[in-house]
Amino acid sequence: MKKLFLLTALFVAAGFPSCSKHDGVETPDWPEPQPLAIAFAEGNSLQFNVGETKTVHYTITGGSANNVVKVEMQNPDDAYTVETTPISATEGTIAITAKTPSIDNRVLVSVSDGNRSITTEIDITVALKAFFDGKTIVVETPGTLAELLADYDRTAIIELTVIGNLNDEDIATLKSLPNLVILDMEHVNLEKLPVKAFQKKKSLTSVKLPRTLTSIGNFAFFGCSGLTSITIPDSVTEIGDVAFYNCSGLTSVYCKAIAPPSIVNDTFDKVSATATLYVPTGSKAAYAAAAGWKNFKTIEETQF
Repeated sequence: MKKLFLLTALFVAAGFPSCSKHDGVETPDWPEPQPLAIAFAEGNSLQFNVGETKTVHYTITGGSANNVVKVEMQNPDDAYTVETTPISATEGTIAITAKTPSIDNRVLVSVSDGNRSITTEIDITVALKAFFDGKTIVVETPGTLAELLADYDRTAIIELTVIGNLNDEDIATLKSLPNLVILDMEHVNLEKLPVKAFQKKKSLTSVKLPRTLTSIGNFAFFGCSGLTSITIPDSVTEIGDVAFYNCSGLTSVYCKAIAPPSIVNDTFDKVSATATLYVPTGSKAAYAAAAGWKNFKTIEETQF
């Protein structure tokens, strides 16, 4: 019986933490919880080509059965997509697609087990490789657009998406395309649209300007009578004199800047009376009171 009692006592003791005395009071020495962490088999830095998808495998340690993983882009836009697929409470995959990127970005990965939360990053760099497929062109080096189009029938280019790095010389090349109707430069690195960039380019009907743009030069779209829609990004702070003068076909002006960019009264002369100005939600009052912008007869708020 003594042996049986001793064995029973050992088993019972093994199921509880050891104790220590503090000021004469015994307290259990509970084991330190394992820190909550997430690791990626492919590492924390990835390089993508345009249109490429990569799958990242993750493993969580120190969590629980209640682990929740949340994934989002640090700078959300339609250039990248992310999709998380949990396999278990501690494993899963993240599919990252670089659709039409022009600049680097980060994927923010947050993990919560109900009591603790952590956030880590996956750095994304873009390896731009020059190519042209008839509708989309990637320009790696500024000033090389003309060279990339040298062996192509320019009269056949009607709709064009441009990705990469442009300068004033490249803008002049775009202007020279005789039948260009739709131009998407949203994912282009360009800070300033030069003076007379697309002046009297009557074939254009729709233009999306670079997200990196900060200013639009004088006469940029002067006399573009065929233009019906223009999207101005939120980094723009200044639009030059008569930049959209006599763009008589404009019906929609989308300005994503929360604060109205600086313009003059004739920037949208012969446009503001008939076109609808779409501005960010909560910004209508500011535009309705701002010099030049208040000339628009119709201003509507929208969620960009």
